[in-house]
Order: sequence, then C-alpha cells, then structure tokens
Amino acid sequence: MMTRRSLTAELDNIDGRFQSIRTRVASRPSPRQESIIREEEAELALLRHSIVVLASSPDDKKPAQRDSIQAGRRRVEGLTKELGGNE
Repeated sequence: MMTRRSLTAELDNIDGRFQSIRTRVASRPSPRQESIIREEEAELALLRHSIVVLASSPDDKKPAQRDSIQAGRRRVEGLTKELGGNE
C-alpha cells in the first residue's frame, strides 16, 4: 500500500522528468507538444489534488482513490514518453 508521502514522492519524480523534457522542447514546441504539455500540467494538478483527498478519504473509499491515482500516474507517464518522443 502506498502512503501519501510515497505517492507524492513518486509524483515529484514523474514531474521532474516531465520538466526536464519540457525544458528541452521549450524553445520550439510543436502544436502537439504544446497540447501534451497543457494536458500533462492539468493531469499533474489533478493527481496532486487526488493525493491530498486520499488522506482524508474514508477507508472504504481509499482503494478506489488509489486505483484512480495509479491510472492518472500511468497517463502522465505516457504523456511524458510521448513528449520526449516528439523532440
């Protein structure tokens, strides 16, 4: 079971990779890269909020909340890979 702290640390690592790739494409992003960047920023904000909500969720709701966070994490990782592949 992942704790709020471990989820936050994992999200920080994902965000760091995203920011690194974003910096490399920042000077000349294609329209698709701009779209990926906006989508990923929104998804990261949603994930950060979801992690905070998880901490205050009733125990019976936590498994579904964790599953949602993991699905969001996979989406963000996919977007990061796509952004990096479009450099």
